[in-house]
Parts: sequence; C-alpha cells; structure tokens
Amino acid sequence: MKTLVIATLLAGCASGLDANNFDGGDDGGGAPCHVSLVFDPETPVAGPTTTIRVSAVTTSVPGVLDYRWRVEFAGTTVGVTFAQEDHSQVDFVAPDPGIYAVHLDITGVPGACTSSDVSINVRAPGAQSALFRLRVVPPQSVVAPPLEKTFMVYGGASAALGVSNLDRGISVHPLVTGPDGGVPAYLRFAPLGAPDAIVESFADASGQATAQLRPELHSVLIVPISGSAPRRIASWSPSSTMLVVDAGSPVTGTVHDPADVPLAHAKVQLLIDGVPSTLATTVDDGSFTVNAVLAGNAAVTVEVTPPDASGLPRLSATSQTFDLAMPLQIRYAPQLVRRDLAGTRVLRQDVPVGNAAVMVVGALAAAGTVTAGTSASAAGEVRIAATADAGGTLPSTLVPSANLSAVITVAAGDLAVAALDTTAAVPADLVAPAMRPITTAVLDPTAVGLGGAVLDLVPTGALAMAAVPALHVTAGTSGAITASLADGGHYDLRFHDPAGRGAPLVIADRVAATVATTYHLPVALQVHGSLMVGGTQVL
Repeated sequence: MKTLVIATLLAGCASGLDANNFDGGDDGGGAPCHVSLVFDPETPVAGPTTTIRVSAVTTSVPGVLDYRWRVEFAGTTVGVTFAQEDHSQVDFVAPDPGIYAVHLDITGVPGACTSSDVSINVRAPGAQSALFRLRVVPPQSVVAPPLEKTFMVYGGASAALGVSNLDRGISVHPLVTGPDGGVPAYLRFAPLGAPDAIVESFADASGQATAQLRPELHSVLIVPISGSAPRRIASWSPSSTMLVVDAGSPVTGTVHDPADVPLAHAKVQLLIDGVPSTLATTVDDGSFTVNAVLAGNAAVTVEVTPPDASGLPRLSATSQTFDLAMPLQIRYAPQLVRRDLAGTRVLRQDVPVGNAAVMVVGALAAAGTVTAGTSASAAGEVRIAATADAGGTLPSTLVPSANLSAVITVAAGDLAVAALDTTAAVPADLVAPAMRPITTAVLDPTAVGLGGAVLDLVPTGALAMAAVPALHVTAGTSGAITASLADGGHYDLRFHDPAGRGAPLVIADRVAATVATTYHLPVALQVHGSLMVGGTQVL
C-alpha cells in the first residue's frame, strides 16, 4: 500500500497553513526539529470502513515527546484512536469525501517546535476526474514570473491543493540586435515547461530589454518595431545575452479585386508557423512585399485587409504547400458582386433613427483564392461600418452581395440585429427593433435565490463579429436578474457566484425569447490552497 509523506519543519511553523513542504529554522541549538507526517493510504476513497493512518516521524528532536492530535472534517472533530503506545501514530475513519485537516501539537520539545497542520483529500467513490490549470500572476510589488501548473481535481468532494510556490526566477537583460545594431522590439517569453506562463517585454531603441524569467529554456517571439522580420527562437536560454534578428526573406505578390483590377491600399500579412511577417500595404499596381522567416513544411496563413471603402471582405487562406519563393497571387472571387447601401433608411417603429451606427457583418465561405505554386480557397469576413445621417439615411457604403447581418447601434447600449440580404438588391429600410427585456433568476442547487450572483451575457454570432462587449449583470437579493438584449442577437449565458454557493454554469446560444425563467447552479466544490514566493514569503 502506498503512503503519502508530508514533511513539515516544525521550527517556526505557522499554525493553519496547509503545506507539503515548509522551511523552518532551528531553535539556536543546532539542526532544526523535523517531523514528517505519513498518510496511509496515499489517496483514500471515502467509505464506512475507510481508515486512514497518520504517523509522525521525528528527526533531530531531543527529549521525550508528547503527541496531541486533532482531526477535523467540515468543522467537526473526528475521533482518533492511537495506533502506537507513544501516541506517535493515529487512525481515523473517513466515511465522507472531502478535506480532512490533521493538527498535531508536540510538547516536550525546545523552542518553536510546537504544532503542524496538514490536510489530506479523501475522494468520493467512483469520482470522475478533470485536469485544471492554476495560473498565478504576482502583483507588481513581487518580482517573480507567472506560475502555471496543473492539478487533477476529482468530482464529488472539495479538495486542498496545498502550497504552490512561485519561483522568483532570474532577472535577464538580453540585447535584441540586427545587422545594424540594437533593434527595438516586442518580446514574448514562453517557458518550455509551462508555455502559457508568458512574460512580455519591450526592447528599447537601443535593443535592450529586461525580464524576470523562470530558470529554464524559453521559446521567444521577437517582433521588431520596424525593419527586421519577426522571429521565434525555439529554445533560448536565459543565460544568453543576445536575441538576434535579421531582415528575413522577401515574399512578394499582388492583390486583385473581383474584376481582376489591381487593388491598392490593401494590407497584407503572413503567418508562418504562428510567426507573423512584416505588414505591407499594396501600391497602385496591387503589388506588395513582406519580409518573413521561412520555415519548411509549415502552415502559412495569408491575410488581406482591403481598404475601408472597397466593400470587400477580409481574406484569409491557409496552406502547407504554398511555395513562397513564387509571387503570391491573391484574387477576390470574380462572382463577388458589391452593392451600395446609399439611401437605405434605418427605422425603429417606422421612425427614422438619426445618426445610427451600422456595422455590416458576415462570413463568406469562398471569397477568393491565394496561389503560390498551389492554390487555396480564401474565406471572407465582412466587417464594414457606416453611420446614418440625421434623417436616418445611410451614405454610399459598398457591401458584398450576400446574406449578411447589420448590427445597429441606436444609442449607447441600445442595439439591434437586422438581417441584410443583398443577394438581389439593396433593401429600402433596415428595421431596428427595440431591445428585448429578459427576466430570470439564479438559484443554488436547493432552489434558493443567490443574491449577488453574476450573469455575463457574452455576444456570439453577428454581435461578436461586430465586437459588441459582454453585458455584466448582478442578481438582486432574491437572485432575480433583469436585462435588455439586442433583438435578433445571440448570447452565451455565463453564471457564476462570487460567494461560491454554486458552481459556474454556461448556457450556450440563447436569444431573448429562449432565456429561461430560472437557472440552477450546480453543486460547487471548494478547491483551495496557499501561495508562497521563493519558499518563504506568503503571497
């Protein structure tokens, strides 16, 4: 049978801190007193006969020791039986899943060797497990890189994660340099052992940067402010003093509109294996040149943002077989017809809406092609803005001929989503219905209203394409929630309770008419732990 050993240095140990390891000092008389709490079994499962044995193993502790144990579960004392004559070992029964807190007092020892508190998690029978990620970003007053670590959490019971220690890291001062000296740049450091614990920095005009990093290899993305091509260094050591960039390789091409006429003033950028190229703007003949670091057999994404007044969608095409030694030929689909919304009126209840802001959005499956040795179809994203005049009439605004949507802002926070079908003609009117009120309530698992719970209404579909922000609503004392939603808009409902009386709940894709009158939050599991920096400082 496996045992779980939790070592606690009792000298200077603070009562109430759950810890797998705690550094202490000595009492001035030599080696620190040291006690290891040994749990058997290591990962117990709750049951009427589940018995957990805890043993105190002492090191460098002189004198006759007196062990005094206390075990608590959910605030209630759990009975223990002594398994050794000197009381250094106890047994207790764990019929229920959750966190069992074990407290040990020792008397008959010198100095601060007094007590220790350690928790053990007892699983629910048949519990499912899920891997969760803990991300800690220290406050600015603490010089340390972010912490990323994963925990396996089992359902059916709360759990203690123990102590998570932030490594203070090391201060690095790399120089970003190119052929002509220092290069100002944006830097993103991602440790290979925890790639999401990203540290960002900027190199100044001389190329000098400063960052606090974990002492391990990093992937570094370097995006020069101008001139040199962005580059990723896959395995960079913080002990290195240099980050070297160069001009990269030129990639040329042309952009043509649906009539095969060169398209000037379009912005073009490549993404090669996740690393961007420089950004270029097409000239009068539609040509452009970007600089990039080429990578064989890498996925290449070509992105084109047309000029605002063109009425064309943004293009995006990805392929692993583009030959970037050949010029890129980017062509909008010849069947892509454009319509002019000039004269279309924005109405609400047959009344013109003066100065209404309209964002035309939509997705086109095949809006063009990109060819470089091989061809790839380019998807299109429409996002074209217009503002009505005081009489509610739109100015000349070109949009693609397609089934689109118009997100209409009547006033701040007053929105509507209208279908905009321009496949055959331009509609005379765009109707912006009034906002739709909703009333719902958030309840705990026993149907008690959760005052102070929060509902985030996150726009999806057309609203998301128009970059409409989420609505953040707090429940009243009875758990009641009222809000107004854009007519025709779709939302994800994300409930959470800051007080932890219920677990978060996500309800996908709702319109105002399909929001239910009540939502019950699932039972919440409490997952808690402690944070330290450098093994000694409480964070």
